[in-house]
Amino acid sequence: MQLKDIFSLYRFGRGKKLSNLRVTIIHRGAPQDKKTINFARTEVKIFRSHFEYFDRAENDFIYIPFHRILEIRAKAKIIYRKRMPMQRGQ
Repeated sequence: MQLKDIFSLYRFGRGKKLSNLRVTIIHRGAPQDKKTINFARTEVKIFRSHFEYFDRAENDFIYIPFHRILEIRAKAKIIYRKRMPMQRGQ
């Protein structure tokens, strides 16, 4: 299932809510270059190839392209995990 389909399901699907999602993204400068966004705690806008979330520290919406998404969890269940290319020598 593609990311836009996952977001559509949780946006419009019966019994599904965007607020149940926690999305882990690549975020340079954060510990381990990862940041998790809890959709229940921020305003989120979903678009065709990206999403935006409201960052209180910046007092603005932050643009996140889908290719930076590493993982999506609905409650405790992983519903998406990005496939990472193998590193040489592994």
